[in-house]
Amino acid sequence: MVKSLNSGRWMAALLLLLGMAFTTGCNPKKIETPPPVPTPTPVIPPGSVVFVQRGHLVRLDLDSSQVTPLTGGKSTEWFPACSPKGDQVVYWSNAVDSGSGGKGALGTYNLWKINLDGSNRVQLTFDETNSLETGDQNLLANDAPSWSPDGKKIIYAMGGDIWQMDWDGFNPETVLIGRGALCPVLSPDLKSVMFIANPDNTVYNIWVYKIGRASCRE
Repeated sequence: MVKSLNSGRWMAALLLLLGMAFTTGCNPKKIETPPPVPTPTPVIPPGSVVFVQRGHLVRLDLDSSQVTPLTGGKSTEWFPACSPKGDQVVYWSNAVDSGSGGKGALGTYNLWKINLDGSNRVQLTFDETNSLETGDQNLLANDAPSWSPDGKKIIYAMGGDIWQMDWDGFNPETVLIGRGALCPVLSPDLKSVMFIANPDNTVYNIWVYKIGRASCRE
């Protein structure tokens, strides 16, 4: 009787070990996780356009068609150029900085910069002569400034000479003198500048000048 019980116990233990072996040897069934819900790609607004309306700068939001005045008063603004990031615009204006004591007066045309929300209006150049000729003011020739592709420099023509400065107006330096240049634009590598000029008083043509060299080509 004792032998029979021992045999039964051994058989039960053997079956238990076999069950454990089969259980541990089988991989558990994987529960398939449903794919994540795709995140919709945000629609980028088409942006804004800055232009001159009745002598002042306005911003037109292309997504809402809302027009927002950026400048006003007695001054006149010309030739806005937006920064590569689209957050600032540089332009010509005959406004007078209110901090100079000439509030409400009109000065000579100089370059100014303003944020696209209308804040932080800053004068960048301080030329004391009328650097924007009457013909330029009447749109007979475009004298727009422009930004470098990285937004760190502003290049412009003043009195027919090409200048460039830092985006905040500091460190102005001449690039080309005596060419009667208008509308300078820097190349992506910042080594050349393209502009229009009328050196022979005949017709305007496009010229390219490699910065640091003594000559330019048509």
